[in-house]
Amino acid sequence: MCNAFFTKLCELLKSFCG
Repeated sequence: MCNAFFTKLCELLKSFCG
């Protein structure tokens, strides 16, 4: 669960940053 949560956060960050 935690890993999946951070994976979604990473995708959002990638969407914002690049």
